[in-house]
Amino acid sequence: RTPTDEPPVSCFVMMRHPINRVISCYAFFHADEAAVRPFVTLAFDEQVAMATKCGENLALKYLGGDPPYYRDDGFREMQAPNLRHGSIDVAKQTLDKCVVGITERWEESLDNFNYYFPWVWKKDQTGVHEKLTHHAAQDDLPAATRAAMIDVLSVDTELYEYALQKFEEQNACRSSA
Repeated sequence: RTPTDEPPVSCFVMMRHPINRVISCYAFFHADEAAVRPFVTLAFDEQVAMATKCGENLALKYLGGDPPYYRDDGFREMQAPNLRHGSIDVAKQTLDKCVVGITERWEESLDNFNYYFPWVWKKDQTGVHEKLTHHAAQDDLPAATRAAMIDVLSVDTELYEYALQKFEEQNACRSSA
């Protein structure tokens, strides 16, 4: 099989597990605090609150049709109403048009991008990946914390799982070529 055997793709998107995205958000937007108080040392309620503060179901907002809205509070905190913004079906349709990468599977993602877009993607992106993964990950958190955060990030988690499935399909296509 070749890339032309697959449905046409017109973009690429890098997905990150929603909990890892929240941890990264904390490290980026609260860098001074994170330097002395890493995410894994925050209290349970602070960790769960950060999931909302850093943008509840943010991937859905970007891929599902509705733009994200920012509060004007200095650090551009995402508004995170209880209602979903965007449509999970539209977000999945968007992903169907993209080559999907998974941050946690960086090298395979670069290989997939290079397979579908060889004229665009440069193989050596090591420095970028190191910046993305220099802090704790979801596996470093207690199971109860992960479960509570997944509850807050439920739609993005569903979207991530869909993206992971697309990634596996595209990865299999590339590997069999």
